[in-house]
Amino acid sequence: MSAASYLGDVQQLVLQASWRRAVHHRVLRFHSREGGIRCLGQLLGQLTFGPDRQACDKVDCALGLSFRGLEALEVPPAYLGLFRRLAPAFAAGAVPRAAARLGDTGPSAATRWEPAFAHRDAHALVTMHGKPEVLAQAVAALDRLIASTSGVESQGKSMAGMHLRAPPGHVDRQNEHWVHFGYRDGLSRPCIEGLLSDDVAAARAHEIHEPGELLLGEARDLGDNPWALPSAPQEVRAFFRHGSFAAMRCIAQDERSFRRALARWADHIANDAGRPTDAAWREPLEDFIRAKLCGRWPDGQPVTPEHLPGERPPVSATRPPMPDFATQDPDGHGCPFGAHIRRMNPQGHEVALSVRPRPLFRRGMPYGPWYDAGTEDAPRGLLGLFFCSDIEDQFEHLLGEWADRMPMGFTGAGDAKDPLIGAHEDPRATLVVPRPKLASTPPGAPWTLHRFEPFVRTLGTLYAFYPSRPALETIINRTWRREEEPWLVR
Repeated sequence: MSAASYLGDVQQLVLQASWRRAVHHRVLRFHSREGGIRCLGQLLGQLTFGPDRQACDKVDCALGLSFRGLEALEVPPAYLGLFRRLAPAFAAGAVPRAAARLGDTGPSAATRWEPAFAHRDAHALVTMHGKPEVLAQAVAALDRLIASTSGVESQGKSMAGMHLRAPPGHVDRQNEHWVHFGYRDGLSRPCIEGLLSDDVAAARAHEIHEPGELLLGEARDLGDNPWALPSAPQEVRAFFRHGSFAAMRCIAQDERSFRRALARWADHIANDAGRPTDAAWREPLEDFIRAKLCGRWPDGQPVTPEHLPGERPPVSATRPPMPDFATQDPDGHGCPFGAHIRRMNPQGHEVALSVRPRPLFRRGMPYGPWYDAGTEDAPRGLLGLFFCSDIEDQFEHLLGEWADRMPMGFTGAGDAKDPLIGAHEDPRATLVVPRPKLASTPPGAPWTLHRFEPFVRTLGTLYAFYPSRPALETIINRTWRREEEPWLVR
């Protein structure tokens, strides 16, 4: 069976990131079942399904529903009960789990989130991608639809973002995207089996996962299938099959604090090396520190044990590979154990071989302009959309465990959280950065980076279910299975 026929009823955004330049997110609230169903009926014809690329002047549209949204649409209790049993994080919602499961405390606490993410009132998330001028027309049409549909309203303010091209000083290639803090984006691209041609899949074998890591009702990498539902009638299995969960996470990035910390750490390393941080050396030295914090150089190339402070590797003409930490950098002399990618995507590391894979299928886009003297105070950050089949086991585990706790495989000193996205609350926390490992000299004592600040702040998180086309039709037409049978309680 071809990928198109196998996945043709899956929402397109679930299957692949949009390459279109701009995005618009709108959270909706349903005041009545009738209004919500009318709205869904109007939106169904605008949603895009399947893995096919569409014409460049078309808008891609996706729709997710929160558990509260499913309740507002009066989805039968039996179906809601299956969500509660098999997807408790989705059923509970992000707000009550933010502190314990996501590390969202202090300025990022759920009590401070934007109104769009209100626990009881965020019912649906509409996401549209397109060219800016075409997208503006689609947003205007959405506004008219909401205004003309009784019982539906926008919840909080809308959220808009746009892909960033390469910052000054870096090669600006077509179809390359960057994010704030100055890093190239989209280098880790997990994908499910059946979406890529054989030759592309062979080159990206380490990024290919079983469909069940993204879609309900299919086997996961370990061979299990929590959503097989063998006791349920076929129409019930069809409702859940090929749906997916997502976490919409809006974060603000404090570029001023980040750059202030880079300058402070650059002075520390320069003083240790016995040379002044003059203008010619400061920029490449700060890029060296960026590389250590992330685990890659700003343009995406892996940072290796041989890279020295103040020296940049030559620009690569191809997409940089994902490093194999176990064979290329087992002691963290290139990519520190606490670095962002070594936490979030521990490819090849021997520790990763003994734990469950936890891929996240990222569909995010930055918002706000590049940081410069004229835009210092402009809001900027990331509109993250992370798809998976298990919010607890994938999304929450990465944020609450891998980003917020001691990095895997690390037995030395240092207790800072993920240096880029961690909720830094302890100014005494440190990140240990081993010195480059050269054949001629021993590495020497590592550098220790102090005084981490909260470079990001969570503005809100929303858990949503992205139904397949048949599931959406079931909600709209109310063709539910209502008999009291064993599948209701098993």
